Amino acid sequence: MPYFEVNIPQDLFKQFADAQDDICKEMLTEAIPIVAESLKSELRKHENTGELIKSIETFEPHKVKDEFWIVSAYPTGKAKGLRSAPKIFSRSKKGTKTSGRALWNDDKLWWLEYGTSKQRATPVLQKAINNANNEVIAKMTEIYNKRMGDL
Repeated sequence: MPYFEVNIPQDLFKQFADAQDDICKEMLTEAIPIVAESLKSELRKHENTGELIKSIETFEPHKVKDEFWIVSAYPTGKAKGLRSAPKIFSRSKKGTKTSGRALWNDDKLWWLEYGTSKQRATPVLQKAINNANNEVIAKMTEIYNKRMGDL
Protein backbone atom coordinates (compact mmCIF):
# COMPACT_ATOMS: atom_id res chain seq x y z
CA MET A 1 0.00 0.00 0.00
CA PRO A 2 1.46 3.38 -0.95
CA TYR A 3 2.23 5.73 1.87
CA PHE A 4 3.44 9.31 1.81
CA GLU A 5 3.80 12.18 4.22
CA VAL A 6 3.05 15.82 3.47
CA ASN A 7 4.04 18.79 5.56
CA ILE A 8 1.79 21.74 4.86
CA PRO A 9 3.15 25.08 6.03
CA GLN A 10 1.05 26.80 8.73
CA ASP A 11 1.06 30.08 6.82
CA LEU A 12 -0.86 28.36 4.00
CA PHE A 13 -3.66 27.52 6.46
CA LYS A 14 -3.67 31.13 7.61
CA GLN A 15 -3.99 32.33 4.01
CA PHE A 16 -7.01 30.04 3.52
CA ALA A 17 -8.61 31.31 6.75
CA ASP A 18 -8.04 34.94 5.74
CA ALA A 19 -9.50 34.29 2.30
CA GLN A 20 -12.51 32.61 3.88
CA ASP A 21 -13.09 35.62 6.16
CA ASP A 22 -12.83 38.02 3.22
CA ILE A 23 -15.32 35.99 1.20
CA CYS A 24 -17.78 35.77 4.10
CA LYS A 25 -17.59 39.50 4.73
CA GLU A 26 -18.11 40.32 1.06
CA MET A 27 -21.06 37.91 0.75
CA LEU A 28 -22.80 39.38 3.80
CA THR A 29 -22.08 42.96 2.75
CA GLU A 30 -23.73 42.34 -0.61
CA ALA A 31 -26.67 40.37 0.85
CA ILE A 32 -27.84 42.63 3.68
CA PRO A 33 -29.24 45.41 1.43
CA ILE A 34 -31.50 42.80 -0.15
CA VAL A 35 -32.87 41.85 3.27
CA ALA A 36 -33.30 45.52 4.24
CA GLU A 37 -35.25 46.27 1.08
CA SER A 38 -37.45 43.22 1.64
CA LEU A 39 -38.17 44.41 5.19
CA LYS A 40 -39.05 47.88 3.92
CA SER A 41 -41.41 46.45 1.29
CA GLU A 42 -43.19 44.38 3.96
CA LEU A 43 -43.52 47.42 6.21
CA ARG A 44 -45.04 49.45 3.35
CA LYS A 45 -48.06 47.13 3.47
CA HIS A 46 -49.00 48.51 6.92
CA GLU A 47 -50.36 51.85 8.01
CA ASN A 48 -48.28 54.54 9.70
CA THR A 49 -44.90 52.94 9.14
CA GLY A 50 -43.23 55.76 7.19
CA GLU A 51 -40.97 56.86 10.03
CA LEU A 52 -40.15 53.23 10.80
CA ILE A 53 -39.19 52.52 7.18
CA LYS A 54 -36.94 55.58 6.99
CA SER A 55 -35.12 54.53 10.17
CA ILE A 56 -34.00 51.11 8.87
CA GLU A 57 -30.23 50.95 8.51
CA THR A 58 -27.81 48.22 7.55
CA PHE A 59 -24.63 47.58 9.48
CA GLU A 60 -21.27 46.17 8.48
CA PRO A 61 -20.72 42.45 9.06
CA HIS A 62 -18.46 41.62 11.96
CA LYS A 63 -17.10 38.47 13.47
CA VAL A 64 -18.10 37.53 17.01
CA LYS A 65 -15.56 35.71 19.19
CA ASP A 66 -13.79 34.49 16.03
CA GLU A 67 -16.60 31.97 15.58
CA PHE A 68 -19.40 33.37 13.47
CA TRP A 69 -20.40 36.40 11.43
CA ILE A 70 -23.22 38.83 12.23
CA VAL A 71 -24.82 41.34 9.91
CA SER A 72 -28.01 43.23 10.57
CA ALA A 73 -30.65 45.57 9.22
CA TYR A 74 -33.01 47.08 11.75
CA PRO A 75 -34.73 50.34 12.72
CA THR A 76 -32.64 52.84 14.64
CA GLY A 77 -33.24 56.00 16.59
CA LYS A 78 -36.11 57.56 18.47
CA ALA A 79 -39.56 58.01 17.07
CA LYS A 80 -41.08 61.48 17.10
CA GLY A 81 -43.47 60.87 19.99
CA LEU A 82 -43.05 59.96 23.61
CA ARG A 83 -44.46 56.93 25.31
CA SER A 84 -46.06 58.01 28.54
CA ALA A 85 -45.00 56.30 31.72
CA PRO A 86 -47.79 55.79 34.27
CA LYS A 87 -48.08 58.42 37.00
CA ILE A 88 -44.95 60.36 36.07
CA PHE A 89 -46.00 61.96 32.80
CA SER A 90 -46.83 65.62 33.15
CA ARG A 91 -46.88 68.84 31.16
CA SER A 92 -45.19 72.08 31.97
CA LYS A 93 -47.01 75.41 32.13
CA LYS A 94 -46.11 75.99 28.48
CA GLY A 95 -47.78 72.74 27.47
CA THR A 96 -44.62 70.88 26.49
CA LYS A 97 -43.90 67.34 27.55
CA THR A 98 -41.55 67.28 30.49
CA SER A 99 -41.49 63.65 31.43
CA GLY A 100 -42.01 60.26 29.84
CA ARG A 101 -39.94 57.64 28.12
CA ALA A 102 -38.65 57.78 24.59
CA LEU A 103 -40.46 55.83 21.91
CA TRP A 104 -37.87 53.94 19.90
CA ASN A 105 -38.32 52.73 16.33
CA ASP A 106 -37.18 49.22 17.19
CA ASP A 107 -39.94 49.11 19.83
CA LYS A 108 -42.45 50.03 17.13
CA LEU A 109 -41.24 47.12 14.99
CA TRP A 110 -41.43 44.79 17.99
CA TRP A 111 -45.02 45.83 18.72
CA LEU A 112 -45.97 45.44 15.07
CA GLU A 113 -44.40 41.98 14.94
CA TYR A 114 -45.69 40.58 18.23
CA GLY A 115 -48.65 42.81 19.06
CA THR A 116 -49.71 44.40 22.31
CA SER A 117 -52.71 44.10 24.59
CA LYS A 118 -54.49 46.64 22.35
CA GLN A 119 -53.04 45.70 18.95
CA ARG A 120 -52.99 42.36 17.20
CA ALA A 121 -49.71 40.96 15.94
CA THR A 122 -48.93 41.47 12.26
CA PRO A 123 -45.67 39.61 11.60
CA VAL A 124 -43.37 41.18 9.04
CA LEU A 125 -39.89 39.90 9.88
CA GLN A 126 -40.31 36.26 8.85
CA LYS A 127 -42.17 37.28 5.69
CA ALA A 128 -39.35 39.66 4.77
CA ILE A 129 -36.73 36.96 5.36
CA ASN A 130 -38.69 34.41 3.33
CA ASN A 131 -39.20 36.86 0.45
CA ALA A 132 -35.49 37.73 0.32
CA ASN A 133 -34.20 34.17 0.78
CA ASN A 134 -33.79 33.11 -2.85
CA GLU A 135 -32.26 36.40 -3.94
CA VAL A 136 -29.81 36.41 -1.02
CA ILE A 137 -28.70 32.84 -1.70
CA ALA A 138 -28.23 33.63 -5.40
CA LYS A 139 -26.14 36.72 -4.60
CA MET A 140 -24.00 34.89 -2.05
CA THR A 141 -23.48 31.94 -4.43
CA GLU A 142 -22.47 34.33 -7.21
CA ILE A 143 -19.87 36.03 -5.01
CA TYR A 144 -18.55 32.71 -3.68
CA ASN A 145 -18.14 31.25 -7.18
CA LYS A 146 -16.49 34.43 -8.44
CA ARG A 147 -14.04 34.62 -5.53
CA MET A 148 -13.22 30.89 -5.56
CA GLY A 149 -12.50 31.15 -9.28
CA ASP A 150 -10.00 33.93 -8.51
CA LEU A 151 -8.01 31.77 -6.06
